[in-house]
Amino acid sequence: MIVAATALTVLINGSLVSASHPARLVAGHVLAPLGAVVDRIATARDVDPRTGEITLVRAGHHVVLRLDSFEGVVDGTRVHLEAAPFRERDEIFVPLAPVARAFQVRLVFDGRTRTVAIGIPRDDQPLATMSPFDPRATSSPIVYPSPTVPPTATPRPVESGSPRPRRTPIPAGSLYGVRGPTDRRWSGC
Repeated sequence: MIVAATALTVLINGSLVSASHPARLVAGHVLAPLGAVVDRIATARDVDPRTGEITLVRAGHHVVLRLDSFEGVVDGTRVHLEAAPFRERDEIFVPLAPVARAFQVRLVFDGRTRTVAIGIPRDDQPLATMSPFDPRATSSPIVYPSPTVPPTATPRPVESGSPRPRRTPIPAGSLYGVRGPTDRRWSGC
């Protein structure tokens, strides 16, 4: 299967990745070659030539993809992929966004220069993942921080005071600009 796509430049931790098959922008999604790019993100991989199943592992996280399938499994949970992995000549291309999210790898896409920058964390220094990855952006570089879950507040009852308003006496003269309590006409209703 040969896919028409835009070639992208890939940087990993600031170093240019040279590959015989460059990463590609296909229908708005970045697909990276398994050998040159994804192997540097994953610490282990296995490709079953019979079934087309691709298994990637990094820091206890597992990603299982299948050639030409929009379904995948990330850490035991089924996920829908926006782009399917495919084989072109002697290289397998994998959608980069779900792999990066699963492995907590930072991605930055610059639509003007068609560059994908990948930040692979050291084991003691995790980086944020992007969410979601939008390679169609054409403005300045986009950095997607990790999704954060706001702390959940414990609901507390609100004290509003008395359930019925109190009657407050209003000086009769104060409504018309008269001086109020010092005035002899003050009624004290």
